[in-house]
Amino acid sequence: MRITFFIVLVTLVVACGSKGDVPKDVLPKEKMEDVMWDMLRADEFVKEYMLARDSSLRDTAEYIKMYERIFRLNKTNREQYAESFTYYRTHPKLMKEILDSLNVRGQLQSLPAEANIPEKAPFFTDPPEKKIAKPVEVN
Repeated sequence: MRITFFIVLVTLVVACGSKGDVPKDVLPKEKMEDVMWDMLRADEFVKEYMLARDSSLRDTAEYIKMYERIFRLNKTNREQYAESFTYYRTHPKLMKEILDSLNVRGQLQSLPAEANIPEKAPFFTDPPEKKIAKPVEVN
C-alpha cells in the first residue's frame, strides 16, 4: 500500500511540476505567438496586396519567401517552427492561450489609432471608470 501511494505521489509531482514548461527545442509561448502573428500579417499582405496587384506572381512562392523572412526576423527556422507548432497542437491548453492572445492582438489592432492602446495589453484589465452625470432634480 505504501509503495502504491509513493508511486502515485511521485507521478503527481512530476506531472504537475512541469506545468507550462516547454522543451528546449520548442519556441517559448511568447515567441511562438510573435512568429504566428507575423505569419498571419504576412498572409494578409501577400493575399491582399502582392497577389491582387501582380497576377504573374506564384502565390506559394511568395508565401514561402515571406515566411523565410519572418523566420530570420524572429531568429528561428522552418524546422523549429514546425516542431513547435506540432508541440503546441498536441497541448491544446497552451495552443488556446496562444490563439486567444492572437485574437486579442487582432482586435486591438483594429481599433482606431486614437485609442492609444499598447499592442500587447494585459488580458484582464479593469475597464476605465465611467463618469456618470449626476441626476438633475426636477421640481
